[in-house]
Amino acid sequence: MGRDYWDCIVLITRYFSWRLLKSHLEITMIMGAGLLIMRLLSELKRVRLAYTTADAVYYVMGMLPTSLARYDSVIVCLATCLWFMHVRRTQELLVVQVAGVSLQKLLYKMLPACLCIIGLFTLNREWIAPRMAAHAKEVRSQRVSGGHVYFQDNQMWLRTPDGFLMAVIGQDSHLLQQVRYYVFKDQKLTSWWIAPKAVYYAGQWTAPRADHFVFHDQGQAKTLKRQVRLPVPLKPRVLAWSFLRPEYLSARQIAESLAKGKKLGISERISWLLLSARIMRPVNVCLLMVLTLTVLNKAISSRFVGLSVRMMVVVFVAVLEFLLYEFMCASQNALDFQSSAMIAMTPAVCLLLLIGCISVFRQLQTMRRARLAQVVR
Repeated sequence: MGRDYWDCIVLITRYFSWRLLKSHLEITMIMGAGLLIMRLLSELKRVRLAYTTADAVYYVMGMLPTSLARYDSVIVCLATCLWFMHVRRTQELLVVQVAGVSLQKLLYKMLPACLCIIGLFTLNREWIAPRMAAHAKEVRSQRVSGGHVYFQDNQMWLRTPDGFLMAVIGQDSHLLQQVRYYVFKDQKLTSWWIAPKAVYYAGQWTAPRADHFVFHDQGQAKTLKRQVRLPVPLKPRVLAWSFLRPEYLSARQIAESLAKGKKLGISERISWLLLSARIMRPVNVCLLMVLTLTVLNKAISSRFVGLSVRMMVVVFVAVLEFLLYEFMCASQNALDFQSSAMIAMTPAVCLLLLIGCISVFRQLQTMRRARLAQVVR
């Protein structure tokens, strides 16, 4: 009998785990379709002679994993609500509880499925999305420039009529940093320019100061020149389209950028806050899933609060967590590690406190009902 009972628990756990995974897949597909349509409509406005509709579709498809990674907490919340509504509507949850299996025990057995879901979201955010976003932006920049420009890790190589230009791009699309311009004649290097930066003004890229090196028979000569105009036939919008924003990078890339200076050209804009928030992201999503299941499982007495209100509460918490994460990603404050870690851990601490308060409230409700039962007896 005991063996049959545990076999039944295993089958029930597998079924509910599959239903939970299916709910997340359905919500992800619906959310992905909506984001795909909205982004495609926006991208089609940029279609030009060199940048075709097929290029726009390819770019939007490449950026889709990044778009989904931004809404992982909302997807988890909606999918968990969908799963709970399904098992409640079909009376499957009631049958399991009548059989003597509590929802707490069922959720404990479903922990591997929950960790698998969190792992898939983390894999997409830290590995799939950054690579596909970088490739999509690189392809779009080449299509727009007609193949004359190449981007890799926010480092730009541009082919000009007289040679090649190398520079590092950042969030400011009107600024090029670490500029190197090599001039060739008859397939031989004749001179080159080195400038700390170049600014786009009045339709022209200009370096405030630059060192000019020229080859001659005795060697090379170096001169310092001011307000040097660079032959860069590139509009700032192309740089803005090609730059990988910090929220599109993986935690490893952010850490490398902070450790190695201007490796990705965004060190001045990246703070420890973004790295800390990215590290805490899987923990926050996991706690959000636990909170959703806790609240939906009659965390507050159904006599006073119905299922619709409980769903509104968890959706509100998910949206609030999403907005807080977006605010931290968009923040440009240069905080130290300790301050950033404390701020990034705030959502997790709040979720833990909320789960703890709900658990205590449920225990008090259970004790109160037990006392009332004793009085009636």
